[in-house]
Amino acid sequence: MDDFAVNDFWEASKLDEFKIREYAASLNSYDSDDKELRLAFSQAATARPLKKSKLSAITNKRKSTKSFTGRLSRNEIVDLLSSLSAKSDLEHRTYPSAGATYSVETFVLIPEGSNLQVCYYDALENGLVNIVEAKAQEDQLTSSLNIDVSGPISAIVLFVGISNRVTDKYQERGIRFMLLEAGAMMQQLSLALAITKNAGGCVAGGAYDDELVDILALPSADRAKLLCTLVVGKT
Repeated sequence: MDDFAVNDFWEASKLDEFKIREYAASLNSYDSDDKELRLAFSQAATARPLKKSKLSAITNKRKSTKSFTGRLSRNEIVDLLSSLSAKSDLEHRTYPSAGATYSVETFVLIPEGSNLQVCYYDALENGLVNIVEAKAQEDQLTSSLNIDVSGPISAIVLFVGISNRVTDKYQERGIRFMLLEAGAMMQQLSLALAITKNAGGCVAGGAYDDELVDILALPSADRAKLLCTLVVGKT
C-alpha cells in the first residue's frame, strides 16, 4: 500500500529541536487540574477488594525513574531484553503481534565513553548485534532524548516500526496494530524492570525522532518510524 498515511501521521507528530518549542508551550498551557481520569455514570460501581496475585505483585512494583547510580553490564541489559525474546521461533514471541507480522524491531544505544555503541536485539538468539559505532557525547544524547536524567544512562532502547510489514497485509488499519505491538513491548520491558533489583527506567516521550533513527544508519531508514524510547539505568 501507499505509505502516505503512515508518513503523514509521523511527520505531523514527530519532534525536533525546532518543533519542541511550540510543543513545550502547548504543554505549559495545559491545565492538569481539569483532566478527566474516568467516566461518570448515574449508577455507581460495586466496589470489590483487589485480589492479590503473582501479576499484581509485579505490576505494583512498576514505576518510572530517571535517577541512576551507575552502569548496567551488557549482559544485564540483554537479560532485561529477554522479556522480548522469541519462544520457539520468530513467529512466536512473548508479546502479541497482528498476524505474527512483528513490525516492531528493538535497537539499543549503549554509551561507552565518548562513543555510542548501536546494537540490534536479535529476539531469536536473545543477544545484541553491534551494527555501528557513533560519536556521541552523553550530554548530546540526553538532549536528543529531551529528558532530564540524573546519573549515567546504561542503555536507550528504541522500538522502531517497519510499517510495510503490517500495512502490506492490513492496509491503513495495520498502523494501529503496529502501535499496539509497541505498547505491549513497552509494558513487557517495564515489568521486567520492575522485578529487577538494580535496574530502572522510564519512557522518553519527547525524544527527537529523526536524530535517533539516523543514528541507527538503517538502509531502510525512510520506512523506519520511532515508536517508543525507553531510558534504562542502574538504580
